[in-house]
Amino acid sequence: MALQYHPDLCHDRLKNEESTRMFVQVNAAYKTLSNPELKAEYDYEIGLGLRRSRWMEQVIELKRRSHTCKEGSWGSRMRAMNNINKDDH
Repeated sequence: MALQYHPDLCHDRLKNEESTRMFVQVNAAYKTLSNPELKAEYDYEIGLGLRRSRWMEQVIELKRRSHTCKEGSWGSRMRAMNNINKDDH
């Protein structure tokens, strides 16, 4: 990819700016992936981002369920069911 986007090899003036930008990104990616410490740091940050996004999706879904249900939130329904089950025993 470095050869593909190298600014000196790009002969199209219209694509030269984009090629330069892509070359810088490819170079940064190579430096990160070739350095074990930087790669570990990058992997850690990506992992945190994925965990956060999954967590946020779950929070949003729980809020949606709580607001669309006329019987109250999921938690209040579970507490009510537990109270009914305790009364039966």
